[in-house]
Amino acid sequence: MNALLERDRTEPLVSRRIEKAIRLLVILVFFWVLALLLQYVGNAYGSDLNVESDDPAHYVTGLMVHDYFVHGCPWPPKAFAENFYAHYPKVAIGHWPPVFYVLQAVWMLGFGDSIHADLVLMALLNAAFATALFWVAEREFHSIWVGLVTALLLPLIYVVQLFSGTIMSDLPVALISFGAVIAWADFLEKGRTRSIVLFAVLASLSILTKGNGYALALLPPVTMLLARNVKVLRDWRLWAAGLLVAACTIPWTWFTRDLIRSTMEYQLTPSFVVHAIWFYISKLFEESSFGVSLCAVVGLGAVVRSIAKRQASPLWVSLIAWVLAFLLFHSLVPAGLEDRYLLMILPVWLLLMTKGASIVIRWIRAPRIAIEWRAVAAAVIVGVLFAATSFSIPKRKASIYSDLGKTIAISQEYSRHVILVASEGDGEGEFISQLAQWDTPRPRHVVLRASRLLASSDWLGRNYHLRFSSSDDLAAELKSIPVGLLVMDRTSHRDPSPHYTELEQMLHNAPEDWKLAGVYPAGASPAAGVALYVWTGRDAIPHKPFMVDVDGTIRLSVPVGP
Repeated sequence: MNALLERDRTEPLVSRRIEKAIRLLVILVFFWVLALLLQYVGNAYGSDLNVESDDPAHYVTGLMVHDYFVHGCPWPPKAFAENFYAHYPKVAIGHWPPVFYVLQAVWMLGFGDSIHADLVLMALLNAAFATALFWVAEREFHSIWVGLVTALLLPLIYVVQLFSGTIMSDLPVALISFGAVIAWADFLEKGRTRSIVLFAVLASLSILTKGNGYALALLPPVTMLLARNVKVLRDWRLWAAGLLVAACTIPWTWFTRDLIRSTMEYQLTPSFVVHAIWFYISKLFEESSFGVSLCAVVGLGAVVRSIAKRQASPLWVSLIAWVLAFLLFHSLVPAGLEDRYLLMILPVWLLLMTKGASIVIRWIRAPRIAIEWRAVAAAVIVGVLFAATSFSIPKRKASIYSDLGKTIAISQEYSRHVILVASEGDGEGEFISQLAQWDTPRPRHVVLRASRLLASSDWLGRNYHLRFSSSDDLAAELKSIPVGLLVMDRTSHRDPSPHYTELEQMLHNAPEDWKLAGVYPAGASPAAGVALYVWTGRDAIPHKPFMVDVDGTIRLSVPVGP
């Protein structure tokens, strides 16, 4: 009899958990479909990777890790990466940590290694981000519909759409960081060991996804200051979690410190600190719309008052502490000012919006209208304001490089040619990513970047100087390798760099050495498209190794097959 009673008590609990799991899965699929639809309407699948200059590097690096797994990890990782870089010089591991690339590689093993397959992964990460927000909002406000409305805004915000429609690490680091914040809040509330372990694991993964995950290191001290409670410092589990995070992250950070140092775009000064804080606060209002921000400010005021009175829950203290930790980190680490970094705190802003909207609903004096209908009215007003002032779908230009990359990759005529790509803008990476996805077997073609072969500079293009004193010297260098294909991107119409001008001068001085083989996209003129030139020399194929030397990155001899 006792056994039957125990079973009766546990079966409803199990069934409720199954029901919640199924509901979360349905919500995840819903947001995944929404993210895929937004990608499709925005032409993410018909464009090049050009939202940022870094997205081709993220794809090519993920592709490299995938190929390392496919080949059975045959070489030491560093040697494999150097060889892959020599063929497709957009590998960026070291400048960024490895977790995102391992995630991409695992996904590619199951779903293909194309750019399109990677974009489907980005849509799934977007869906997981929104589902995590739904889970928190539903629990906090005790309503599935409130959770759904709160979470629905997240994938519709422009900056989220933009970086869900390309291959960047900002979305995964935001997702993992949000999970770490929730685990931290759960530890403060319930004191469970599994929560602090989960926080340590997620914090480590966040840091090893992107450097701004280090903002999580500020979360515990900022939380304690806000709560005016340092009792948790006496808990050995907190210190054990800190040691775990340090053991997982410090070796990688130390090993790659020189590469990371070169990415610092600004100098740390008091004016930078003030400017950075103002930048992120103003961008937060701009990205989320007037209606969302107005409600969020109301919610923020209520939470701050409850914190001051020591009445706030651990969740809200942790969420506010996370915003402060984010602002503190990004104002003290002068890596750059980018609105995409806001992805890390947008879920908090939307939760504050819902908090503020619930307060506004109570202010509405309409006793004849049920509070549920007042909530609907408030949601409609916020939604209309968001749609009218902020909602839009990023539109991407049609791909220029896909056909060119495929043409070169499948052509037997060009199978052993070394390729030099030059661009007025960021086209070097766009071309490399397209060629890399079509090349088979990989690595196959050797691509040289004009910005690295013909000039020298750091990661951000500083300390720039030409390597060759004249176009004649440049031509002699290309013949000595030899370079068999020349890709000239003339689509961006920026002020060209000196090395690009020097390359154009070489073509002008010796037109007989380079034959125009095609212009992309089809129908474009050579002066306004991407022109493919073939060297007319007798032997356009290298027969001996040649040196690739990129300041601060790599210096090695590239082997050439028979």
